[in-house]
Amino acid sequence: MLKKIYVVSKAKPELHERLSTYFAADETTKVILDRRRGECRGPETAAPGRRRRDVSGDLENRGWAMVELNGSNESSTDAPVLADVARIMAVIEGRTPAAVAALGAQPHPIVHFPYAIERCGEVGGRALVLDRRLGLPDREPFRVSRRHCVLVRDKQGLSVVDAMSRLGTVVNGVRIGGGSGRRRATLNPGANEIAVGGPGTPYIFNLVLRAAAV
Repeated sequence: MLKKIYVVSKAKPELHERLSTYFAADETTKVILDRRRGECRGPETAAPGRRRRDVSGDLENRGWAMVELNGSNESSTDAPVLADVARIMAVIEGRTPAAVAALGAQPHPIVHFPYAIERCGEVGGRALVLDRRLGLPDREPFRVSRRHCVLVRDKQGLSVVDAMSRLGTVVNGVRIGGGSGRRRATLNPGANEIAVGGPGTPYIFNLVLRAAAV
């Protein structure tokens, strides 16, 4: 059930893209561009699911506003499922020479979600291996987009969501993004092959999912 809407100013397209990617796997949250310049109907006339307060001030001051919808205070029945998902750990490993070099020849555990994979700098430069993102060096013609794909965790498990990249991402042989019409691929237990940049990319990784020790 939809519970929140983030309204982003038309003057902030990059913010809209980042928020859309961040919440791509969240079925309770929607991100939209403002199309009514902040105005809204009054509470007595607004239809269910429509804005019930004026957000023009927030849009002008910070470029975005968050609107909670009716019924957003309902209790969640997903807690046990989310607890099981939270016990799954992910480790990313390089398969190709470029991917191995990007990770410093060491597997990298992923414990913070969402986890972004994106372009940073040129080939020959160092990759950025951080807690919340992996930056891959690339040069023109770019295969890796500035904001390429994101690893997300929700009640469906762990998934890769393409962030509207130009060439897409291939997950276990299935292409997402890059005009494929698909944006999300759910990961399987065990090893998953992730090709960042579509077919022919030098960056192919194994993303291994296993139950964390408790």
